[in-house]
Amino acid sequence: DGRAAEVFSSFKRETVLRHFRWMREYGIDGAFVQRFANGLRNESLRHHKDVVLANCREGANREGRAYAVMYDLSGLPAGGVARIKEDWKRLRTQMQIGDDPAYLQHRGKPLVAIWGVGFSDGRREYSLAECRALIEFLKAEGSSVMLGVPTGWRELKRDSVTDPALHDVLKLADVISPWTPGRYRNPQGAALHGETCWQPDLVWCREHALDYLPVVF
Repeated sequence: DGRAAEVFSSFKRETVLRHFRWMREYGIDGAFVQRFANGLRNESLRHHKDVVLANCREGANREGRAYAVMYDLSGLPAGGVARIKEDWKRLRTQMQIGDDPAYLQHRGKPLVAIWGVGFSDGRREYSLAECRALIEFLKAEGSSVMLGVPTGWRELKRDSVTDPALHDVLKLADVISPWTPGRYRNPQGAALHGETCWQPDLVWCREHALDYLPVVF
């Protein structure tokens, strides 16, 4: 009707605590807290993300839910992946992220998700070598690592880079999570996607001792 629309902000503590209460009431087990790495380049942007993360941690611990950090690499320049290393070290030492009861553990280790490894969309200046170094760092720090990857990661087709080195990078992870939004349009398409993508993906992951968590769309 012409009035300005109002939306919630996860910067507001009361809002996030309410969301986690709703999660408990409606049987939602937990949430990934997405942390765009491109927004770590200055202190004010990082402070906003830290407040949101602290709100989620409080809500998860209050309501018996799980939470975990999910870094998104979108928009990072070449060399930008290194920001995540410094950020994760700071979160671990200053905020003790990963040590509280609500933080999601995978096989006994705090899980960290890295989204955007191996996509061919042309807007990603960071390299597979940078991604490999980040995974190795996080594993050395005692974390489990989940990688958000393109739909065509296994065959190196569609939305995936064609570089075979991608598979060597993915084998370093603990969980593979391929993107699916927009990849099918109806239940029949979803069923076909499950047969042609998810089933052989799962076989590949089992052969390489990886867990598999495709995005549900």
